[in-house]
Order: sequence, then C-alpha cells, then structure tokens
Amino acid sequence: AQYMGLRNMEEKKGEKSVEFVNAQEFISGSNELTIEKRKDESIPSKTVVNSIPVSDASSLLNFQYGGFKYGEPSTIEFLFSPPSRLKTIEIKSMELLPEGGIAIGKALTSNLFLTKLVLVEGKLGDTGAISIAKALEANSYLTTLNLSGNDIGDEGGKALGKVLLVNRTLGMITLNNNLLGNEAGISFAEALKINPVIHTLELNKNQIGDLAAKVFGDMLKTNHTLEWLSLKNNIIGDVGGIAIGEAVVASTTILLIDLDGNNISSEYQLQETHY
Repeated sequence: AQYMGLRNMEEKKGEKSVEFVNAQEFISGSNELTIEKRKDESIPSKTVVNSIPVSDASSLLNFQYGGFKYGEPSTIEFLFSPPSRLKTIEIKSMELLPEGGIAIGKALTSNLFLTKLVLVEGKLGDTGAISIAKALEANSYLTTLNLSGNDIGDEGGKALGKVLLVNRTLGMITLNNNLLGNEAGISFAEALKINPVIHTLELNKNQIGDLAAKVFGDMLKTNHTLEWLSLKNNIIGDVGGIAIGEAVVASTTILLIDLDGNNISSEYQLQETHY
C-alpha cells in the first residue's frame, strides 16, 4: 500500500504552509515521531507527523481535525513495525482506547528500535496498560515510558509494576494523572526493592495512600538506583510521610522526593523537593 504523511506546518507571513511527504520513507529514515491533537488549531502543530494508509484516509486521518482515529490497529502496526526505525514515538490527546493499547502491546513485543514511548491522554484504561506491560516482559529496548492521563487503575498499575521484576531496560516511568491506588503503588514499591535499573518514577495525581507509602519507605532503605521519586497530589497522610521521610534520611542515592499536595501534617513534611 502507498502511504503519505503530513508534517512541518509552518507559519510564513501569517499563512500556514503544509508539506506532504511519503510517510513510509519518513518512518524508515527518521528517529522521532510526534502526533498531537491540538484543540485550538484545525491542523497539527509544527512538530507533528501524521502517517496513514492512503486507502483508509477517511477513517484514519481527517486533515481538518488533525489526527488519526481511535488507535486504529493498522496505523499502529505501520508506526511500530518494519520498515519503521523510529526511536521515539509520542502520541498525545488522541483516543487510542484499549484496542489501541492492545495493538501497541502486540507491536512492542517484536520492536527492536523504539527507546521512548509517550502515550498521554489516550484512554488506554487497564486493558491497554496490561497489554503494554505484557510486551515489556520481552522487550529489551524501551528505556522511557509515559502513560499519563489514561484512566489506568490498580489492575493496570499492578501489571506495570510487576513487569519491573523482570524488565532490566526501563529507566524512567511516568504514570501521572491516572487512577492508581495502594495496590498499584505497592506493586511498584515491591518491584523496586530488587530492580537495579529504574532511576525515575513519577506517580503524581493518583490515589496512593499510606499503605503504599510505607512500602515505598521500606524500598528506599535498600534501593541504590532510584534517584527521583515523585508522589505529588496523592492521599498520603502522616504515617506514609513519616515512613518515607525516615528512609530518605538514610538513603545515599535519592536526589529528589516530592510529596507536595498530600495530606501530611506540617511537622512531618519533607521539603517540597529533597536533594
């Protein structure tokens, strides 16, 4: 099938110019791809490349609204599979849905090039997160994963935490603005007791409380790799704040702990950032 793409929207003297390229050539010769639906523009921003099969343009990409639709599996396979050699894929504010997450998980299992994956506000849910987690048991290339704003709850969070027991490539995970509770938090904390690779974990704006915070405290006493832990805007109280605070004092590797926006009394609060 022939493929086309849309990229490099630029403004020149107040006018927008759009350059069309062969998307198949682009993904086989480029390192980065960003797809972002802009709410205030009728076409994508300058950094966007939208790649579609021409034969299915009506269902996959509407140039007037700037984006492919609903995580269409054929589009995902095109972006993640040969001849694609993309090292970074960022898809933001697009409705991938659980079906899209399943397709991405399937593609990740055999992808040998991608090192950074950002899927923000894609409505992946637990089903999509579990599929991606399953793929990371086999994938040994991805180093950075951001699944913020995807309605991921404890089931998806537990799967992503559990995969860190076996994955030795991921170094940075961001799961901000999801629905993660104590079960997911505990899954991550327990895995980090033995994981020697993760250096950055961000779980801001979730529903993590004292039960998980206490396990994070235990983990920090033995983990010698984690440098950045951000748990802002959760529901951690004094018990969890004390557990983490005591562990931070003993840690020789942690560079930043952020517990801002929790329910910790002033006498037990760390500095907003701890170095």
